[in-house]
Amino acid sequence: MTSDALAGARPVYVQAVNRVVDRITSDPAGDLSVHALARVAGFSPYHFHRLFGALMGEPLGAFVRRARLERAARLLKAAPTMPVSDVALRVGFQGLPQFSRAFGDHFGVAPGRWDRRSPLEVRKIGKVGGPETDYDPHEFDGDDPALRPTVRVERLPSRRVAYVRVLDPYGNPRLVDTYHAVARWVEDQGLDRSDVVFVGSAVDDPAITPLERCRYDLGIVVPLDDEPSLLRDVYARRGVDAEGLAALQERAGTWSRGGAPAAGMSVADRAPATVAAVHCAGDLAVEERALRYLYGRWLPRSPWLPADAPASELFRRLPEEIGWDRFDLELVVPIETTGGREIDP
Repeated sequence: MTSDALAGARPVYVQAVNRVVDRITSDPAGDLSVHALARVAGFSPYHFHRLFGALMGEPLGAFVRRARLERAARLLKAAPTMPVSDVALRVGFQGLPQFSRAFGDHFGVAPGRWDRRSPLEVRKIGKVGGPETDYDPHEFDGDDPALRPTVRVERLPSRRVAYVRVLDPYGNPRLVDTYHAVARWVEDQGLDRSDVVFVGSAVDDPAITPLERCRYDLGIVVPLDDEPSLLRDVYARRGVDAEGLAALQERAGTWSRGGAPAAGMSVADRAPATVAAVHCAGDLAVEERALRYLYGRWLPRSPWLPADAPASELFRRLPEEIGWDRFDLELVVPIETTGGREIDP
């Protein structure tokens, strides 16, 4: 299985995608969830669906759906007497109504009305029902390399995060309300919100998890050591000097590990990590473009693999400084190499 994007990818990425494609096409009624297919690929489920979409030019969910429907069409044609309901179960649909709708949407005719001989035409290639990202393997081909997102390999230190986990965060005021709640807590600590670095992390991706079940962690992050790092750089950009950061670290030490500094908040310590970092300044489209470049072009051609941890956003500027419809942040994706050995990219 090859595509334009796969052609330039390292063998570990090509082999992973091919294993997943083989699993999907050979066992369409099996467990084809993101977590199950990520295990087949040997990649973290936090990142695999983006990698698959970027390398195949088709979102993972759309590919699974199309593979199941195409297998169903072949079965219907090869076994004219097989009940449609049996075909639906054989290709992984939960029941006949769900299968009939999907088949009709894809091929433009209900399976029960198809004569099982006439050629089928796909109504719309890649049509899916969810909010999946479209991928174009040629998106960056004609760009001036100087205009592409700049990816840096950086270190994050050991750090303490005080956060609130937000459920169903998109398309409603929950994230904004949570930001203000965290900001008030910061000020109750005798700190200025401008002197801390806010961090957000999408535990779930709305492209694969129902919106109402998505989780997003929003809070502040403080380095726990004095080594040079991306996080200390962001603090410096916010005008926090060494003395101010030391005072903040002392305050963070009072937040009991695993305990709650305030109602609704949690505390967690994170181990040092190597990350791929991209500075994103602009609207949401800027961050989405950076993600497409990172997963579709940079990672597959680098010596790095995505680590088993979600991406995060370190806020260089706060919403009240630039507005809620724009961002100025460091997008960071944890990365690693096979065998735990780091290689300069």
